Amino acid sequence: MAFDKLASGALPTLRSEQILLYIAIAGFSRIRLGEVQTLNQFRRGTKEDYYFDQSKAAKGVVSIELDADFIFYLKRYLIFNQVDLECEFPPLPVFPTNNGEFGYSLDVVHQHMAFFRNALADLAALCADPNIKACETKFRRMSFASIRRYSLYTWRRRRRNLRWPAPAQ
Repeated sequence: MAFDKLASGALPTLRSEQILLYIAIAGFSRIRLGEVQTLNQFRRGTKEDYYFDQSKAAKGVVSIELDADFIFYLKRYLIFNQVDLECEFPPLPVFPTNNGEFGYSLDVVHQHMAFFRNALADLAALCADPNIKACETKFRRMSFASIRRYSLYTWRRRRRNLRWPAPAQ
């Protein structure tokens, strides 16, 4: 119940939808958080595929195809922010300040995550379920890097890259 309260946004200062997108970027993509600036860096392809346009000064724009798991959370975030999924996304900040005019700096986004993970860990410490209670320390240490390091998406990608090429015939 307490976890549902956190995720529902019942505590408005937690910015739960921003935190959820932050976690999705870490867990289901290879996007570096520092590269995420505006919503229009994300775009819909021809079908249900979505891309993230990563600007590389020397190489121009590099598009990264997004994983279906990430697309679910991206759509949720866009709908929450009342962005029409059928149109080109507006050049608004991905992590907007309270007035929506500017985007939070990377340090502030990390601070929001720290606040959220500490609130989550505090709730886990009070939980009657021993499995959840045992995760308190893991919640307190949760970061962008730890989510990325231990995500199933990263594991699959590494496994695919570690496969040996087929023997020459």
